[in-house]
Amino acid sequence: MRMYSIINCIMFLFLFYISLSVESAEINTANVHFTGNVYDTACNVAPDSVDKVIPLGFMYNVDLQKPNDASDWKNFSINLIDCPSSTSTVNVSFVGTPDQDNTDFYMNTGDADNVSVELESSSGDILKNGYTKSIAINPSTHAASVDMRTRAVTIKGSAEVGFITTVIQLNFTYQ
Repeated sequence: MRMYSIINCIMFLFLFYISLSVESAEINTANVHFTGNVYDTACNVAPDSVDKVIPLGFMYNVDLQKPNDASDWKNFSINLIDCPSSTSTVNVSFVGTPDQDNTDFYMNTGDADNVSVELESSSGDILKNGYTKSIAINPSTHAASVDMRTRAVTIKGSAEVGFITTVIQLNFTYQ
């Protein structure tokens, strides 16, 4: 009987040890996901286009007295160079502070009151705040040119003497 109790005790301890081992051997898992994108290099903005200043020229306030009077157009380009051969199109988005009286124009932050800045593509598209234009990249030269024109305009008339300035940011994405 004593032997039977000892065997039962040993069996009990053995089973208890195994059950502890099984419980402590519970496996917890974690999944780790890795994601990323591989991009081709972008075009470079040509050095002469990085921080471009477009002089609107001198104008007289008497020439900007009626609504929609405007100065002469000034043509200019922003040039992209060294585009990768796998890139065929650049999308250009225009960002600036729109004029309060007409959001097709940009607000003049200079001190010439009642004067705004108008920006168009060379083909006449209105390049207002938030507008995006697609430009083809030349596959031979790996370059593109954003050809535009700008001028001062008075929406309400009665332009006052002062300085005209505005900043428009061009953001480029590639396809």
